[in-house]
Amino acid sequence: MAETYPIAEQIARIIAAAVSTVTVANGYQYDLALQEDGTRCDRVKSVGGYDRTPPGQYAAQLISVPPARNPEGDQEGSPPRLRWRQEFRVDLIYRPPDKASTPIETVLTRLWADCVQAVMADPQMGALAETTDVGEPSFEAAVETNEIYATAVFAVDYLTRENDPYSQ
Repeated sequence: MAETYPIAEQIARIIAAAVSTVTVANGYQYDLALQEDGTRCDRVKSVGGYDRTPPGQYAAQLISVPPARNPEGDQEGSPPRLRWRQEFRVDLIYRPPDKASTPIETVLTRLWADCVQAVMADPQMGALAETTDVGEPSFEAAVETNEIYATAVFAVDYLTRENDPYSQ
């Protein structure tokens, strides 16, 4: 029997697949490797949670934030449909080499823009989402691990059947 996934998980998989298309061969600025370690829970970056990124390489980690109900968007019917809003964050990681020629801010802005362009190529997430909004980018550095981060946030609105998060 094939595995089935709740709507939120299906959307997460679509975002992960989109991020995986970020390569120079596909017309983007960088080759971005999606790191999947079996969890999408947030982690403390400053303790080296992404220490698998070699110097000069680019990586991404998808973080799912629990969904929030939006009752104003519920739809009547048989069965009724419930509206949800869920944030998905993509942490973009770069560990610059000792002698980087491109300014850090340029690298972060390009990584963020590549990620947004890839994910927003399908803002309806394969017809699962009503809307997808892009949040403000954030940039930070972890001095302890010599890593810099850009974060892309996608707020996705979707519907599920009442009492059935697997169906629309």
